[in-house]
Order: sequence, then structure tokens, then C-alpha cells
Amino acid sequence: MKKHLANALIFSSIFVCVSAQAEIDLPHVGSYDQAQVETIWKDVKGDSVPKPLLTSSTIDNPGLSYSNIFPKNFLQEEMFTVCYQECKKKDAVKVNGSSILASDNDGLEQANIYFWLKRYFDFVDERFSFRPSKYLKVLTNRSIKDTTASSRMKNNAFFNPADISLSFLPASNNFLFNTLKGKINRSGYDASVISHEASHYFFHHLFPDSINSEIAGLNEGFADYIANLHLNNPKVGLVMLRGKALRDASSLVDGKGQLKTYSPKMESHDLGERVALVLWKTREQSDNKEEFDRHVVDAVKTISQNPFATIHSFKAEMMKRIPSVVSSMNMTNVSTVWEIALPGKEVAITDMSFLSKGEVSPSYLGFKINQTISKRFTDEMGMDEQTDMGFSFIREVKLENNQTAILMASEDEKITRPYWYVLDNKSGNILGIFGIDQQIVTDKKELKEITNLTSQALGLNETITDFISKTRMFADLAQGKGDLTSGYKIKSIISSPSSMIFNGESITTERIEISLKKKFLISLILGLPDIDKVTLYLADKKIRALPTLKEKRVIGFKLQFTNGTASEMILNKFGRATP
Repeated sequence: MKKHLANALIFSSIFVCVSAQAEIDLPHVGSYDQAQVETIWKDVKGDSVPKPLLTSSTIDNPGLSYSNIFPKNFLQEEMFTVCYQECKKKDAVKVNGSSILASDNDGLEQANIYFWLKRYFDFVDERFSFRPSKYLKVLTNRSIKDTTASSRMKNNAFFNPADISLSFLPASNNFLFNTLKGKINRSGYDASVISHEASHYFFHHLFPDSINSEIAGLNEGFADYIANLHLNNPKVGLVMLRGKALRDASSLVDGKGQLKTYSPKMESHDLGERVALVLWKTREQSDNKEEFDRHVVDAVKTISQNPFATIHSFKAEMMKRIPSVVSSMNMTNVSTVWEIALPGKEVAITDMSFLSKGEVSPSYLGFKINQTISKRFTDEMGMDEQTDMGFSFIREVKLENNQTAILMASEDEKITRPYWYVLDNKSGNILGIFGIDQQIVTDKKELKEITNLTSQALGLNETITDFISKTRMFADLAQGKGDLTSGYKIKSIISSPSSMIFNGESITTERIEISLKKKFLISLILGLPDIDKVTLYLADKKIRALPTLKEKRVIGFKLQFTNGTASEMILNKFGRATP
């Protein structure tokens, strides 16, 4: 980080005259509140903003314009930069004297994101004393292709913790989209979306590593709430959805007309709606609203110390703090809202009997997984191109209070590392992870090392079901039948002998490689992925759940896409208690 800042102070001499200016005029989308007046959107074309919402402001000149970090980009500050598509390209905006010119949609979006981010960081610094520790790269109208298709991703914005970036994607306004769903604007026009995504960046500083998916829901609710505060408006998405709210923290019902109440295993944005609701409603009852805001941030910091935190961990911490800023007269109303939206309390492990169970089990299964993501995508997103892992499911123990302990092991060619995972079956949360020393694992480094195993423990049943479903579907395809034959034509099928390790021993297998070509019209209508090849692995194993092909069982598959992305999963361990 220090290196980044040091480099940023070295300006390109050709631009010193621009950087020396004290103030500059910046066009942007203003008056977020007015965006909810639906009449101003009448006759406004798709991906456009009504003139009443367009304005300009005089702001301080970008602090590090045309610096050595990104010498082609004007909109740079000490801790962030806003680039058009990628920071190697020139800006969509143009600089003319003391004015920024945004003559088209791309320029307006870039200028608008910069304006609102600059205001956002001033706000969170003043309210929470938050100054980022990591440099943020922001990309507007970013072109990202789906990892399984050639189409560009659209109608979204997201924070990527892998490379500390915010991405604002193009809007889709083709004829079919307009006919079925109505018009939509690019997310970079919308101050609430910009603030929401920046708040994910904020949350990442507070709680960078979490295990349970409910924390993703807390992240979404936190991001909505901070955006609500920044704009003093409980609605998110008014500009992007052209006068309609994507989410409204002041409403007790969601967009489907359902009461906003927690249910286990909720989608993260749905859970986030419940979080934003209780925070906004509590703030309305608070005697010291800014202090309440700080309590929210402090509660997130506190539960971040518990890797197994859940949404009810956050609720427990907030209920400790709320009485200090809400009068006893209003506490009944506040408590009622919290119990409606987030009923229940934290769940604890009450039965430790699983620790006395041995590791040897007559019933087990294990998989070898290999995933390859296209190099272009991994380079763009700061991800690993290759992921290899092996894992085994060894034992399952039913515990009291609807809890289950699962003994899992991460494996490679050199080492096997077993862990007990204790799950709350109702919520799907992991309540604890225990090593072979029978101690709960809390070391962040160790938890990070077993991230892939943890994800398999959380989704074990889904993984097994998906594996069986895919082997059956691909076995049908090899025989010229099944759903896939509607969208794909078989170009060739090649069979060859192979071998692999199964239950620790080398076995002879058969490899069936199926080359495919999409049936253009049908695949276009159905939106099918660009599959290039499907490879099946066959073995003489008596495993009833798996499909039969050429009088052998399909024990694995490899799915390859035309862009280089591939996914391989092979069953390499199997035992059962009874024949």
C-alpha cells in the first residue's frame, strides 16, 4: 500500500498544469430523492437519465490525477481511482480547463461514480472514522464474459475482494429484455448502488473472513443500510430501476408482498432486506442516530472475532447496544420489529459426543475435483486459474437439538487432514470445526487453508446430488438421448483405455470423450452454455446410484467449455456398511 501511495505522488510532468487546479466542474446524476417521481421517467429512453436529475457540482480537483499509478486516468484519489472499462484505457470523460466533459452515457457514468464515491468516502470518514487500508480500483461499463458462455455479463455491479475492485456492468436494453421486463439503466448512474457496492468494501475491512453464508446476508443488509444513511433515503435502486425501488428498508413487506421475516437458508439479498429493515426502523426510534450508526459498525467488528458467527450473533450484539440510544418507552416497538424480522437466537453446540467416535467407518466416499477457469477471466478477477482438491466424507453423527457432526477430510497425494464439522440442520450454519486434537479451530490461517473443505461440508448433500444428476445426464447424452440432445449435436465420440486410483489402488478404467456443437437457434432461445466436450470415466464398480454405460458405472466426468473453463469431478473412494 505504501508503495502505491509513493508512486501516486510522482506526477507525469505533461499533466502538472491540470493537476495544479484547485477546483473543477463535474457533471453527475443528482437529486436521488427526485428519482422516485415516476412521471419524470416518462418517454425517457432506456439507459438514459431524465434531464431534471442531471446537474453539475464544483469539487476539489482529483488529488492524484494522471499519476504514475494509472497515467491515462484523470479521476484518481489517494485511495481510489475510477477508470473506464479498464485502467489501461483512456477516460470516457474529457478534461477541458476547469471542467470535466461527459458528452455521452459512458462519460456521464464515469463522472457520476467518481462524484458519489468521493462524497461517500468523505461521509464514512466523518461518521465512522473509516479510511480504507487497501487501494480500490473502480471500473465502469466493464466488459466481463460469463465463464461458461461468450456473452457479456450485464445489469449488475459488484465488489470483488480478490483484487479489491468495484465493477459496474453495462445495462441490457435489447428488444426481448424491454418486452419482458421493461427498461433498466446501468448501475453506475445510481448513487444508491454506488454507495451499496462501496459499503461491501467497507464491510470487507470489518469482517474479511467469514464461514457461514448468513454473514453474506449481513453484508448485503449492511451495504444497503450505509447507502441509506449516505443518501438519507431508505430506498435502493431508484435510478437504475427508473423510479422503482429495488429494496426499501422502510417497508415491512418485500417486493413480493411478503412480510420481511427471517427463514433459514435465505438468499443473501433477501436476508439483507431484513437486516436493513431492522436497522432503519431502529434508527427512526433512536435518540442519538449517529451513535446508533456507530453501534452497527461496532457490532460487526465484534462478531468478526467469531469465525462461526451468524445473523443471530449480530442480533445479540445489537440488542446489547440499542438500549443506550433508544428510550425504554420505544424499546418495545424496536424489540418487536427485531423479533418479526429476525426471530430466534444464537444456537450453541450442546452435544459433544461426536468427539468420542473413531475415524474408521465402514461407509465413506471421496472425490477428486479439478477446476480450471479461463486465463482471461482469472487475470481480470484476480483469481486462481487452477483449483485441485480431494476430499472424503468419512462419518456422520446425529446429535441432539437437530444438529449433525460430519467427519470430513481434505486430501492430496501427501497428507490427509480430518476435521469434525458441527452443523445446525435448520439454518445450515456451521457451529464449530474441530481438529483431531478435539479442539475447536479458530486460527484464521488454518481456517483459510481448509476453505474448500468447509464449502464441501456445507454443501455435501447438494454436491452428491449434483454429481449423480450430471453423470446420469451425460451418460444419456453419450447414448443420444436426454435433455442435452435438444440443444447440442454430437460431433464425435472417442473411447480410450485409462487408469486411476480408486480406494487407494490402481484400477483400469475407460475414458469416453464426447465432442459437441450447439444447435444455434435452440441454444440461443434456451441460453445454453458453450460446452465443447464432455468426458466420462467408466469403471467396473458396483455402485447402484451411478448410471451404467457400456455395462460399466460412470464414476466421473469432465466438462469443458469453449473458452477454456473446465470442471472435473471423479469418485475415487467408496465404501458402505452393507453389501
